[in-house]
Parts: sequence; C-alpha cells; structure tokens
Amino acid sequence: MRLRTKTGFTLAEILIAVLILIPVCVATIYVFIKCVELSELARHSSEAVREIKSKVTQIENTPFDQIKNTFHNVTFAPAGLNAMGVTYIDDTEPDMLTVTATLCWKEKNGRVMGEDKDLDGQLDGGEDANSNGMLDSPVTVVTRVSNF
Repeated sequence: MRLRTKTGFTLAEILIAVLILIPVCVATIYVFIKCVELSELARHSSEAVREIKSKVTQIENTPFDQIKNTFHNVTFAPAGLNAMGVTYIDDTEPDMLTVTATLCWKEKNGRVMGEDKDLDGQLDGGEDANSNGMLDSPVTVVTRVSNF
C-alpha cells in the first residue's frame, strides 16, 4: 500500500499570507494616491508661477506713475485654476516701487495653498498668519520697479 502525500497550503498558511499582503496593498495604494496629489500640487504651483510672472510683466509694462493706482491691492483670477491672486504696491521710496504679487489656490483634496482661505483676494480675519498685512502664499513674487 502506497501512502499519498498531501501537497498544498493549509488554511493557517493562507490566512498568514493574506494578513501580510493586506497592509502591503493598502500602503501601496496610499503611496500612489499621495504621489498623484503631489503631482497635482506641482502642476498647480507651476501654473501659479506662470500667472504671477504674467501679472508682474503687465505691471512692468505700465507707466510708472500709474502702477500704484492701477495695481495696489487689486485681485486677479487666473483661468483654469481655482485660485485668486492679489498685487500689492509699496511706494515708500519715491523713485522705486516694491511690487508683491501672490496667488492662493485650492487643491482637489480641499487644501488651500496660501493664507486666503476663502479665495476672495481680501485679507479677512484669521487669514494673516504672520501679521504682515498681506496675503501670503507659497507662490509669491516680489520685485522692484524703478522710475529710471
């Protein structure tokens, strides 16, 4: 009489394998989702930089004596991005203007990048985290325009 050997996995072995694979799969999916969010953040940051550069170029192409009246504390909404920008003009030096342009936006996950939490371009209560009197954002450009 010949004995047959049983091959295969026991129920305990399968359960242990599943208990190991579940966290690995969950972690892989979590990392993938975070990578997609970071990719979107990078794309939005690039778009914000492009919009800010465009606004600064527009300011630089404006006659010097009209810049403050035209652009100080003025909001702008870029197309294709759930965002609001604002420009500030500091004229404390007579022949030199300090131009600050900032853009805040909202990501798909609801996170707002910058201090303008309601994306209205206005400094509302509780939005000025560093108490500098301006809305700040990860995408802010400060430049100087001279009257020369």
